[in-house]
This record gives sequence, C-alpha cells and structure tokens, in this order.
Amino acid sequence: MGIDLTHADAKQELDYLAYVLKELAAYREIVTAQKEEVNQSVAYSRKHFNMDNTEQFTDLTLNLSRQDFLNLRANMSARALQKPYFTRVDFTADDIGANETLYIGKMSLIRDEDNQILIADWRAPVSNLYYEGRLGRASYTAPDGEITGEITMKRQYIIEQGEMQDYFDIDITANDDFLQAALGSSKDKRLKDIVSTIQAEQNRVIRADMVRPLVVQGAAGGGKTTIALHRIAYLLYNFEKRLTPRNIMILAPNRYFLSYISEVLPDLGVENVFQTTFADFAIEFIDEEKTLTTRPASEKLAYMIARPDHAQAVARVSAVKSSLTFKRLIDRYVEELILALIPQEDFALDEYVLMPYAELRRLLCEEYRYLPVQKRIGEVRKYMSAALKKQKPEILRQIHFTYDFYVDMVKDELPETDDTRRARIRALLEERDTKHAKIEKLSKDAIRRYLKRANLSSAFRYYQLLLTDAECLVRLGDGILTEAELRAIHVMGAPLLKKKAVEEEDLAALMHIHFRLFGNQYYDLRHIVVDEAQDIGLFQMFVLREIMNSDSFTILGDLCQGIYEHKGIRNWESVMERIFNGKPVFQTLVQSYRTTVEIMNAANVVIAKLPLDIPPAQPVIRHGEAVVWEACPQEDATAARIKETLQSYRASGLQSTAILCKTPEACAALYARLNDSSITLLQGTESSYGGGAAMMPAYLAKGLEFDGVIIADADAAAYSEAPLDIKLLYIAMTRALHRLTVFATGALTPLLRV
Repeated sequence: MGIDLTHADAKQELDYLAYVLKELAAYREIVTAQKEEVNQSVAYSRKHFNMDNTEQFTDLTLNLSRQDFLNLRANMSARALQKPYFTRVDFTADDIGANETLYIGKMSLIRDEDNQILIADWRAPVSNLYYEGRLGRASYTAPDGEITGEITMKRQYIIEQGEMQDYFDIDITANDDFLQAALGSSKDKRLKDIVSTIQAEQNRVIRADMVRPLVVQGAAGGGKTTIALHRIAYLLYNFEKRLTPRNIMILAPNRYFLSYISEVLPDLGVENVFQTTFADFAIEFIDEEKTLTTRPASEKLAYMIARPDHAQAVARVSAVKSSLTFKRLIDRYVEELILALIPQEDFALDEYVLMPYAELRRLLCEEYRYLPVQKRIGEVRKYMSAALKKQKPEILRQIHFTYDFYVDMVKDELPETDDTRRARIRALLEERDTKHAKIEKLSKDAIRRYLKRANLSSAFRYYQLLLTDAECLVRLGDGILTEAELRAIHVMGAPLLKKKAVEEEDLAALMHIHFRLFGNQYYDLRHIVVDEAQDIGLFQMFVLREIMNSDSFTILGDLCQGIYEHKGIRNWESVMERIFNGKPVFQTLVQSYRTTVEIMNAANVVIAKLPLDIPPAQPVIRHGEAVVWEACPQEDATAARIKETLQSYRASGLQSTAILCKTPEACAALYARLNDSSITLLQGTESSYGGGAAMMPAYLAKGLEFDGVIIADADAAAYSEAPLDIKLLYIAMTRALHRLTVFATGALTPLLRV
C-alpha cells in the first residue's frame, strides 16, 4: 500500500499533511511549556500550602484544573503527530456558497492568526457530515440551527507515524475498502477506538440526547462497548460546562473487562472517568470495602452449570433478590427500622410533654420522608431541641408558680404562730427546688435519651439481621413472596452473611438500605453507562437510578447473550417502563462488525434455536475462511488437534487466540493435556490479559474478541438444547474476528445443525 503520486491531489494532500504536522508540533511545544510552568506552580503551592489562605487555595484549585487540561492536550497532540486526521469532507453550505474543506481528527487544531480550523474534532456537530452524510445534499445541526448544503467529496486517509500511506474517496462509511481494512486487521490485547469507521447506526447512539435514558439492544460484534466509550467522549466534549469525567461512571461486567477497554478513552482524549464493576461500586458505596467480601457472579454461574440438579432452586432465589418485588420487602423492613428509632411515647421532661409521639412520628415518617433517615433524625432532633429550648423556661416558671401558690395557701390557712406552718413551707420549697433540679438535670440529656435507639447501624448489619431471621422474613414478605421462597432466601443467604460475605444479588438490597438510611454521601454522578446490561437485575438498575436521581443513562446489552438470566433482565420493556417510566429512547444495532460472514452465519444457526423476538445479527460483507467443525474419537486426539490448530493460527499471523471450554473444570483438564506454557489459563479472578493465547470458560469471554477462537468441547454432552447452553455456545462462536474452529470429543452438539 502506498500513495499514488500521480493522483491529481497527491501533492496537495502531502503538503497539507506536512503543514498540519508543523502546526501541531508548534502547538505541542507551547502546551508543553505551559504545562511545565503550571507544574512548577502546583509543586510550589503544595509545598507552601496554608489552609487559612483562601487566595492560595483558589489559585491551587485553578492550577490543578489547568494542569489536567494541559496534560490532556499534551497527550492528545503527541498522538495527533502520529495520525493528525483520518478523513476530509468538502462541503458547500447554502448560506455561504463557498466550498469548505474539513479535515477531521481526534482533536481540534485552530490557527491563531485567523481562527482557521485546521483539524475539526470528530465530536463537533459539523463532523456529522462524515458519519451520516452522503455525496450530494446533506445537513448537520449546529448550535445556531440546521445547516444545509452539498457534500462534494468524502476522503479517508491512512496515516501512520506521521506519514501518508494511502487515501480513498468514498460515498458512505460502510462496506468500503477503508472499513474492510480496519475490520480485517489483527486484534491485540486491548480494545481500540473506531472514530474513523463509525457507521451511521453507531453514530446515532453516540450522539443521542443525554437527558433521556438510552437503551440499546446490540448484536454480538455490533461494537456496543466501543460505542459507549465514544459516547462518553462525545458527551464530555459537547456538555463540558455541565460534565466532567468524574461525573460519569462506566459499569463493566468484571475487572478483566476494564483492563480490556482501558486504552480507548485515553486515545479519545478522556481521562479520569470512574470505571468500575457493579460489585466494586456497591461495596465502596456502602463503605464495607475492608470487611465485606462478594462471591463473583461467574462463580455461581459455574456452579449452576456444573450442578443442573440444584440450578433451578438457586436461580429462583437469585431472581427474587434481583427483582423489584424483593425491593418491596426491603422497603417494609426499612419502614420498621425507622419506626423503631423512636420510642412509642411522648418526648417529655418528667410529666411535662414537650412533643407528642404522634408529632414526632409524623416528622420522621412523613414530613421529612424525602430525606435519608440519618438526616431525618437530624431534623427531628432540631425540632426537639427547639421545643426543649422554648418550653423548659415555661416549665420551670410553672413549677415555681405552682409551688408559690401552694406556699401562699399554707400562709393563708395557718397563722404565723402555728408551729407546723414553717415546716410545711420549707418542705414545699425543698420539693420545688428538687423538681427544678430534676428538670434541669433531665433537660441536659433528654434528647439523647429519647433518641438512644436512633444510632444507625450499617446496612450490612441490618440486612444480616433480616436474612438470618427466617420468621421475620416470612412476616415481612407476607403477600409479596411465597413462604417457600422466603425460607429459601434464608437458607441460602444466612450462612454467607454470617461470614460477612454476600452474593452479587444481595448488593442491590444493601445499597438500597444504605441509601435510605444515609443517602448518597460521596458521588456526584450525572451520567451512568451500563455495559452488558442484560446481566443487571431490575433492582440493581433501580438502585443506580435512585442514587443518581437522574434519567441520564446509557444502557447497552444483548439479550441473546443473557447467560445470567437468573438474575438479569429478560426484556428491555421492563427497564423502560418500570425503571424509567416509559421515557427511554430505544435503539437496535443489528450490524455485526466483528466476525466474518461465515462465522456469523454459523452463530446465527445456534441462536435461532432460542425463542427470542430479536433480529439476527447481520455481518458486514467481510468474508473469511469457512468455520471448521471436527469431531475427534477421544480427548487426547482432541487435544492434539487443538495444538495443531493453535500453531496454524500463529503461523498465519493471528495475534490473539481464545481456547474456550464450557466449564472451569473442562479448561483445567484440557490445559493439563496441552501442557503449553505459552497459553494463559484465565479463571475469572484476573484483572488483565497480556495477549497471545488464552484459555477460559466460555462465559468469561463475553464482551471480548480475539483474532481466532477454538471451541474445545462442542459435543452433545456439553451443549444441550437448554437456553443457557444455546447462549454460551453463541457467545463462544461470536468472539472470533477471523478464524473459528469447533472441536468435539464424540458427536457434535445438535445446536450446530441447521
């Protein structure tokens, strides 16, 4: 591949590239100098920091913000020197009438002297001409309104290390040589950005309205994860006054997946986005990170696959805990906890009522219902303090008035000569003083004594008390769940909770209890991206919505890959209606950009056996080698053929290969047979993957992709026609970009038959 120097525009393109690189180098030099200056200022401020100096604090805060910005621009300009732009669009706007040439890259570059745009940012409104416009009439929406005009050229570039390799003139961004070249490249250990090949359906997801929740059903290989990350970059660019990276959270299925996607956002010029798993976020949110352990969802799934005789009972408990029905039970429990915080008696000093119980209960349960319980108690305490402050002097005056009246009565009744008169008066005064002193003493800790039960415990402690008390569960769950379901929750949950351990399905309840008691104390979240959302239960989704108190969500998943159906979402309608009250925008991505036609067609044969009302994935017209199916007579023969296939993959230049078995036990047995130290055995506890050949259970490969995939145990005994088996095999097959080989010891699974 190389640029055709005889092309009429070749010299112009090479000259423009050279000019832009020169301007970029100059820009980077300026940014680097500014960065060094700010770094020195920050270092000096930290060394001589004085907490009492407000001006110094303000300067340090501003410089830290500027430091982040300059670090980002320095990194972006360094990357841009390698590949400053990837496309060009020639557009004649109707209102101007003159042709404008736009070069689009990952960052913008503007010439200072005349504000000429040398490179337009891919996220800018005008860049939509590239992603959705075709030659001829086109338009884009600018801040000032819709701009219409004519696209006369669209050109894509291959620039590597600052040198022009080639360029293509195109009409649309799908099914062209540029896209084919990108899809046909080898995969290493990390996900990459797709700014140069974003297709129209992907672009609509990326640029969707931030305010309304977005739910995306995406085919395997449709780029859901990559699209989500590009959407984050887009939102931060277009809503920079409302959003910072720290206001956005990405929920990924596991830590290993976070490692896999780690390079995309930095490549797009985005740093410091909160990336975590639901389990890690939940533990951090309820502040139990040092003491509470979580059983991974994959561990339970592995148990259910290995023990189908127990799977149904385990699945039912998981489904209940992940449901909004279980939330109703938890809400009943929290209401009881709230009522138990105050005694069922008036707030009084001795016999003097300061506030009746009914009023205190109204304040706690009704007036301040919108607040977390901890703050409600604070508000109630303020009312009690005000009542005490106001009424105590009046009580003391009343005591003195009453006893003065008694003394006057004694004086009126008895003459001064009566020997008992003085003794009776003295006794009354002593009684008055004793009562006065008692009121004074009681008033000092009256509020503390009344609210002595209002010292809140942890969410875990309350949840532990609930699930380890079968009778309490049955009582609270009456009319919500069956007694059998409630006792099963107790039997399966109590042993773990006594060890300060929980399952992922418990986390939504724990977060909900914590939120209702203490609120959201630390997180300023304004947009949440949930990837692999089909594995998130409705209760979990509700809690996320509750914590953020906003509809700004991007939710992406594929019901065809819902292997955690026992705790996850079975249809998107339930999310849209029950969590977001019918507000979401729903989009479907049917195009698959990962696999070849041959691989995707084979995978569609498998998933068609599942009764889901979801259109099958449609592969981009990229052909490759036929899928290889091979049945071996015994396990040693299977292992030998897998070795040969792996060597063949490597010889053909594939950089990443996954060897997939159905279960961890099958992986361990095959790994021992292969005895190949170049293969990495992944068991679900890893936080990263170093590339090359990896062996793992099929369920751990979900969300990942590899140049080649070897399915090691696709026999009839491993993969039945059960829904979970269908999904597992479909996931395994759709991880492959270029090559797929399927082995079985004995007969191949009937799922592969058309």
